[in-house]
Amino acid sequence: GRIMTIAERDVITIPPSLPIKEASEKMVRNGVRRLPVTSPGTEKLHGMLVTRDIVDFLGGGEKNQIIEKKHNHNFLSAINDPSKIIMDRDAPYADNKSSISDVAKILIEKNVGGTPIVDKERKVVGIVSERDFARYIPSPAQTRVEAHMTQNVVTAEPDLFLIDIMKRMINEGFRRLPVVDNNKLVGVITSVDVLEYFGTSEMFEHMSSGDAKDAMAIEIRELMTKNPITVDPKADLGETARRMEKHGYGGLPVVENGKLVGLITERDIVELLT
Repeated sequence: GRIMTIAERDVITIPPSLPIKEASEKMVRNGVRRLPVTSPGTEKLHGMLVTRDIVDFLGGGEKNQIIEKKHNHNFLSAINDPSKIIMDRDAPYADNKSSISDVAKILIEKNVGGTPIVDKERKVVGIVSERDFARYIPSPAQTRVEAHMTQNVVTAEPDLFLIDIMKRMINEGFRRLPVVDNNKLVGVITSVDVLEYFGTSEMFEHMSSGDAKDAMAIEIRELMTKNPITVDPKADLGETARRMEKHGYGGLPVVENGKLVGLITERDIVELLT
């Protein structure tokens, strides 16, 4: 089938000039993890702003240098910079005539969680995410979670500071990390948790001096999802996809006999279509 049969047509976009803080608030308010950046009026695509860019900017990676060097550590000044400064100008996009499988390949090959769909004038006419593809998998799928899960899972400890987790997410390329304490799964921390901490202004309550480093010294036990939903490695992948959709999760820890043995994500499910 054509990609537009599963694409979201009511696309939330932002102009390149929208301040980073306002763009983050818009993500949280609308429950989205990515925003196409388009020209006002023409709606032509200029780039993409995703949660990873926010995590990178707040301290996870090289984009944090904007705060350190351009604004001399003045965080309140930096968050009013335009979104175009941290957006991905070379983000992949798909043609509205593309097939579902072709766009699935783009997500896998380019390692992105979603992509805008454009027409011949490069005007944004839709957007798809891994979740849209996961809905396309039949249930039952006649294949088990254990055949598709990530086995060597990067984890975190609940007493780690947020700044350390953000760096781990950027360096390891993961959007979610199971949180383990004494070999027991106690939570999950995701890039969306980081976004909500910033986009709801909660982090400003932890800034005693106006320095963002104060807010980044919070332990992740305060932000993580506690007692997360888990899945058995023998569970059907299609049924697991429906479960993830129902609860709005992009991934689930895989637990067997009380032990974390893997992580299954929407990305793993999309790979079935490529």
